[in-house]
Amino acid sequence: MMLQLPNLPNEKVKIGESAANNAEVRTWGEKAGFDFKPKTHVELCESLKLVDFARGAKLSGSGFFFILVGGRVWNGH
Repeated sequence: MMLQLPNLPNEKVKIGESAANNAEVRTWGEKAGFDFKPKTHVELCESLKLVDFARGAKLSGSGFFFILVGGRVWNGH
């Protein structure tokens, strides 16, 4: 039965129109400083050949990806 219940947000969470409306509630530690432009998680995964977003999106639609192990698609076997 619990698997059928939706994941409801807390009543105190304000509804915004986009991610730009998200409020920063708290931070921990200090932000790292870089002398280069950091890559996004998508750029890192693709450059290290850890995932294949293009193939996953082609097969299943936007937001899906294949996990690659040793340059091959991992199927769990």
